[in-house]
Amino acid sequence: MDATAAAAATARDAALAKGYLDAYARLIGRLVPKEEQARAPQLTSGQIANYTVDFSVARERTSSVRYLADITYRFRPEEVRRLLRNNGIGFAETRSKPVVVLPLQDAGGTEILWEDGNTWRDIWSIRTGSGGLVPLIVPLGDLSDISSISADEAVNGDAERLSALAERYGAGSVLVSRAALLGDAEVGTAELGLSMTRFDSNGSPQPFGAETYRQQTGELLEDFLMRAADTVEASIQERWKGSNVLRYGVESTIQVKVPVTGLGDWVEIQKRLREIPAVVGSNVQAISKQLVDLSITYVGDEKQLTIALRQNDLTLLMNEILVWELRLSGSEGPVSGSSVVPTSPTALPGGGAQQQGGSFVPGSNASANPEAAIQPEGVSDLGSTSGVSSPQPVE
Repeated sequence: MDATAAAAATARDAALAKGYLDAYARLIGRLVPKEEQARAPQLTSGQIANYTVDFSVARERTSSVRYLADITYRFRPEEVRRLLRNNGIGFAETRSKPVVVLPLQDAGGTEILWEDGNTWRDIWSIRTGSGGLVPLIVPLGDLSDISSISADEAVNGDAERLSALAERYGAGSVLVSRAALLGDAEVGTAELGLSMTRFDSNGSPQPFGAETYRQQTGELLEDFLMRAADTVEASIQERWKGSNVLRYGVESTIQVKVPVTGLGDWVEIQKRLREIPAVVGSNVQAISKQLVDLSITYVGDEKQLTIALRQNDLTLLMNEILVWELRLSGSEGPVSGSSVVPTSPTALPGGGAQQQGGSFVPGSNASANPEAAIQPEGVSDLGSTSGVSSPQPVE
């Protein structure tokens, strides 16, 4: 924040007040789909302060009349949820697994990735992300990256190579963004053609779209490319929010079997369920050494529940006797027969009741697919750990 006033203390107060407004606007932008943001409550800085836990200040600099600082505001998750629900604002807070962005550029008929001259990758490497629900990762371009995948392998959708790259960065998918820069940027006639394909964790391709961007009058090449990259990210974030908006008017319940190999499995599954905003409760019906009968109450639709479970590495399966099973992703086959992954967990007859009611370093622990969109694969952006809410900072 940067503020000027007759005295440094007054400037500081002005910066803090403006910071509350900017932080709230950023939070709304992060959680609420663009078409609903205008309906969000307009609050004063004093009112916004009531929805925050605290704030912290870094890189503070002052003069006799000026105040500059980086300020982080931490919001109260439950109060923010209540504010949005009470005003009928749909919002998403499931955080996607990261998406690796692989920017390629056409260079005289040959597509390049790691080589010099890839200005599209250069832009992605220096830009700062929006801090949205979908974390985006641009590979470092080190020797491991260079040896892991080539431009041709990325263009051809080499499933093994792309899956390995996603795994290296702890991501749920890879977005291959192919750029062709045409025209003359020196005279302001540049055009950027983009073709994008998303590959999920097992390498399956899904077209994400094709766009053409045109340089504006007086716009520098770097600013033009940065605007295009920002627009791509905004599209990714909006698609994710749109597919994961939680509507708290209706709650549904689904009955599942949970195969476990020991207490550790059951404790971990409970922990992951508590971290999913869409899951509002669960109730144990019966429990044994190998199997737990569980009812899960959730908001949103069935497709959103499936996606939210997958973000936390939980898989919902239907076994051969048409019973839903919930298990840790990657665990052994089901106890009660072969399983298939459902398109959506539509409740079976008698199986559930409707209730009306209200720069990244590889190997780090950073949390990283709207269906038919960018389907990155979360945790609540308002924050929760083992069922205890913690505030999400906004800088």
